[in-house]
Amino acid sequence: MIFHEIQDRFWILNQLPLGIFILDQDMRIQFWNRIMQEWTEHDARTVIGRRLPDMYPELKQPRFEPRIQAVLDGGPPAVFSSHLHGWFIPITNRDGDKRLQNTTIASIRVQESSQWTRLALVTIQDVTELNQRISEHRKVRDQVVEELKKRREIEQRLRREKAFVSKLLDTVDSLVVLLDNEGRIIHFNRACERLSGYSFQDLQGKEIFKRLIPPEEAETVRSFFSPDFANLPHHFENYWLTRAGEKRLIAWSNCIINDEEGNPDYVLGTGIDITEQRRMQERIEHMAMHDGLTGLPNRNLLQDRMEMAIAAAKRTGNRVALLFLDLDGFKAINDNYGHSTGDEVLTLVSRRLKELVRASDTVARFGGDEFVILLTDTGKLEDAKQVARKVAWQLSRPYILPSGEHQLGVSMGISLYPDDAESAEDLMRLADKAMYRVKKSSGDKETCFLASCENV
Repeated sequence: MIFHEIQDRFWILNQLPLGIFILDQDMRIQFWNRIMQEWTEHDARTVIGRRLPDMYPELKQPRFEPRIQAVLDGGPPAVFSSHLHGWFIPITNRDGDKRLQNTTIASIRVQESSQWTRLALVTIQDVTELNQRISEHRKVRDQVVEELKKRREIEQRLRREKAFVSKLLDTVDSLVVLLDNEGRIIHFNRACERLSGYSFQDLQGKEIFKRLIPPEEAETVRSFFSPDFANLPHHFENYWLTRAGEKRLIAWSNCIINDEEGNPDYVLGTGIDITEQRRMQERIEHMAMHDGLTGLPNRNLLQDRMEMAIAAAKRTGNRVALLFLDLDGFKAINDNYGHSTGDEVLTLVSRRLKELVRASDTVARFGGDEFVILLTDTGKLEDAKQVARKVAWQLSRPYILPSGEHQLGVSMGISLYPDDAESAEDLMRLADKAMYRVKKSSGDKETCFLASCENV
């Protein structure tokens, strides 16, 4: 695959604020995004095709190369942290200092011609600032714990120390909340006020699971509180429900504070809002499995769902049907009215197709003007043909756009599990083949779909 084809295929990965590159089975670089170019000063044109271990010999160590190969062999994702494993790839900031990093390597499947191949998607997140913040948060937490212990030891200084601690907590960006063993709020810093929309006065003495925790998590959080805090985890994540009704995901670190006799008295929780970080992670996962224009599942997600549907059909004895669609007349619209009009037509096609199928079925964009419909729990071939008739009717309806009224036809091929094939790849190949027989059927527009087992 030439350089421009690689860049066009993975262009969306150049828009993300993460270092991203892709390796093939030989650990040769197939894509190197703009962030990696900025961090390493290696231009994408110079690294495409080179083996990553040859560029960075330290990756040949047992803690790196075998785990990368395991991912390429279909194993689970590998995660590396510069704190725990050393630097996966040495990247520096403008001052020449090494950036702290979290690296995730996940397996993705892509189709080259008619073959599926497994690649490794490597994502590097610069966590230098995050780690600095976490370190600062831990220092603040330790300071707070020490001050609270002093308050117990010297009762006469209680008010002065309380004011000092409150001011200290209000100066940090971390969420800091002090709770008793019944979950009542004893202290609530400014960061908590900004995030939640509540003032400390609104919540002082109130049980946290009744005011800030969503109903579906309230019982779990309530179980953390007891005289000895026996069920309280040191680290956990949960949602806060703000005054405006928004859910924010918080990562908590908890510390139990004992009284003079060493008995658990309070819990001090320090938290970081990781809502945007989690959304970014989910967005990356969604982009890897969905078409950027229509939002439909792409080939990767379609492949996974086909394999799941076949496995379920083996257990139940039902059939799985696959409809391979190719739009007739789309190229003329694209050529005559431009790609923006073509994109609008494809979006309308995807909406019409989704309206035709059940929630358990899948509509996927295979590429260009090709779509695939996966029908699970199908009884017989005639059921799939009935869906094909509805598809033909729906897609033949006019498309009313600012550029005018447009018309499309459709050619479809149908394959059935287990009648025609028993693997996802063979079902796809046979449906595709049947579709092309329809397309070449001497202009017989009465035949818009054909089963794999039938002749035109």
